[in-house]
Amino acid sequence: MVNRAKQDERLKRVEQLRGAPKAEALPGLIAALKSNVPLEVSTAARIAEEQGLVELLPELEAMLRRAIKPETRDRSSVATAAVISACDSLGSGDVALFLDCCRASEGDPAGALRGRALFALFRLQAGDGMLEAARMLADRTAGVRAAAARAIANGSPLAGVPLLRFKALSGEEEPEVLEQVFESLLALDPEGSVPFAARLLSVRSEALSSAAAMALGHSRSAAAAQSLIDWADELPLDKLDLAFSSLAILRQPAATKYLLGQIAEASLQRAQTAVLAISPFLYEQKLLADVRLAAGKRPEVLRAVSRIAASKEGVQGSV
Repeated sequence: MVNRAKQDERLKRVEQLRGAPKAEALPGLIAALKSNVPLEVSTAARIAEEQGLVELLPELEAMLRRAIKPETRDRSSVATAAVISACDSLGSGDVALFLDCCRASEGDPAGALRGRALFALFRLQAGDGMLEAARMLADRTAGVRAAAARAIANGSPLAGVPLLRFKALSGEEEPEVLEQVFESLLALDPEGSVPFAARLLSVRSEALSSAAAMALGHSRSAAAAQSLIDWADELPLDKLDLAFSSLAILRQPAATKYLLGQIAEASLQRAQTAVLAISPFLYEQKLLADVRLAAGKRPEVLRAVSRIAASKEGVQGSV
């Protein structure tokens, strides 16, 4: 076992290779990649990736094979994550290796290894990529499911869109996964995914309806505005935050007009909720002026606007 002082010294020597000439750096990095100290390996892998040292691909691939074998597994996952990132970034074409990594659940509790391996398969346009993604969408680890959904955005819409829609409707409750499902749907099929998400706003699953609402907000699609407005009109006060926030994020004229109307004419609670929803954008002077105008004859609402405006950088004082 290498003691701490020697370990620190060895790591320092590896770090110093970052600025060294290639001829000098390569032998030292190769030696570090063969180390049994995960931090040395990960540091060497990051340097290789940062400096585009494709000459190190054989050593990186060999290290990755060792890291996923049961008898030599990197139990900390520190080295493995850095090595697979370098392999992918440097253009490794080893499909079999990436497939093995996709199936290496032991020692990959958060799913970083499997997720990056799947991205590599899509980069290589490997035929097994979508099949692996489908399997990983059912993984017990939420991070793996989210990574699979994210990777699918790099594949064919013909295969990816039905798979992602099925996942959205499968009973998934993890917000991290659902948000990524909708993000990838919007990337693959922006026109078709807006009405799909809109149909899910009123489902019983709060996780699903929330993810659908945020997806519509981030879509920046004019078609999403009316769906969110209709949904907001049906919601009780305690459910309004998400609907109004999604409308604010949408940044469409119809959505902004609706929120200004709520500030001007709706109940005090709805008006204040609308102010809070739109507040992240009150650094924009025109929008701030429009909000102040809408709240003009409502002292309670106007005070809320003034407090928020005063907290924004560059906005001084109150009305």
